[in-house]
Amino acid sequence: MKTTVWEVVEVDLNNIKILSDGPLPLLAAVYDQLNIGSIVDELVEWDREKCFLGPGQATKALVLNILTDRKPLYRMVEFYADKDVEKLIGKGINHTHINEFCLGRTLDKIYEAGAKKLYSAVALAAVDIEKIDIKSIHWDTTSKSFQGEYNVLANPARELKTIEITYGYSKDYRADLKQMKFGLGVTRDKIPLFADVLSGNADDKTWNGDVIKTVKEWLTFVNPAQVIHVADSALVTKDNLLSIDDDTYKFISRLPTTFKLEKELRGKSGFKS
Repeated sequence: MKTTVWEVVEVDLNNIKILSDGPLPLLAAVYDQLNIGSIVDELVEWDREKCFLGPGQATKALVLNILTDRKPLYRMVEFYADKDVEKLIGKGINHTHINEFCLGRTLDKIYEAGAKKLYSAVALAAVDIEKIDIKSIHWDTTSKSFQGEYNVLANPARELKTIEITYGYSKDYRADLKQMKFGLGVTRDKIPLFADVLSGNADDKTWNGDVIKTVKEWLTFVNPAQVIHVADSALVTKDNLLSIDDDTYKFISRLPTTFKLEKELRGKSGFKS
């Protein structure tokens, strides 16, 4: 006959640290599954001997926060204070390492590497890993309005190669406010593949022309001739049409009213605006 011996252990509740990770472990696992950290480390220059957090880890810390709480950079240490940081970000890392200075330097390095290039590399790799079929890409821009003055240099785009928060055609109907714009290319399932951050006065026609020139370089793992590009009438300009390679860029759009042919075709169809 076995005798079970029970030992009573006193636990000091004052020394117990309660962690509250919520959905962060799941999001961290998806980040790792899509190999985002490795791609960031590969494309962003950094000193492995001097940096305690690699750019892939710092970016992961930012992404996890954005998807759950959206704390500003100066409060990131506070955000991770009650999280299992080693499990989420990496061995030997604690919440004090995820501070505004580390994250700010990472954002600077991402800017230097090219945020657009980095995002596209991450998105296309994710599509490849998940075996998502790309049959069409839908292109469009949207605007985000801001309150405040936003005083900048006289020619920021030329002097710093940055975007300008300024007045432009407002898609949220706030022509009284300065704005910035975003250009997006998404799959038919609304998965964003490409992203641009644009000045508030950026022209949609010019942006569509830039897409035509560069999209072939991005779609490296699919046959461009099998992808249909869907865009609004801003795509259809004389310069843009002349720059299109029919073998690699097939598109669906709407003929703008600036074309005489549009009025003729509308008349023949009996359509009345």
